[in-house]
Amino acid sequence: MMHLQKKYGYLLLPLLFLLLTSCEEENGSSNVRSLVRFNFISSTIKEQVSLFDSLTVTAEETQDTLIYKASSINHISLPLPYEEQQVTYMLSYSAQVRDTVWLTYTNAAHFISMQQGISMYYTIKTVEHTKHLIDSIVTQNPAINETEKENFQMYFTTTE
Repeated sequence: MMHLQKKYGYLLLPLLFLLLTSCEEENGSSNVRSLVRFNFISSTIKEQVSLFDSLTVTAEETQDTLIYKASSINHISLPLPYEEQQVTYMLSYSAQVRDTVWLTYTNAAHFISMQQGISMYYTIKTVEHTKHLIDSIVTQNPAINETEKENFQMYFTTTE
């Protein structure tokens, strides 16, 4: 057994080094996913506010839970499906209260680099929503790419 370790040990060290270094990205970031950002705004004071004791966000098409029981947050950033041109997000505030947000959009592939591949760029065409807790949604920037920025202001009635 010791003979095998000496004989093949010199091969394992370079292999381990290659495995560890091949996972690194050019700029240290592996996130090239384009996310749509909704900032939470108080309809009363017209400022960004932290809300919710428990917010869960799911995508209706896939039933994926995107955010699970988040609390005291002032925005959400959500992925858009690249194989579709519409998405439905369900925002559950409690077992009894939830809102639904529908987005339609166009998308286009954008080359990032050889290491990171492509990212999808999106342009939001329409936004609709229910009005259980959401008062309104105002578009700030319909262009979505890998740079996180405010795309929408989601207005809620608050007691502040």
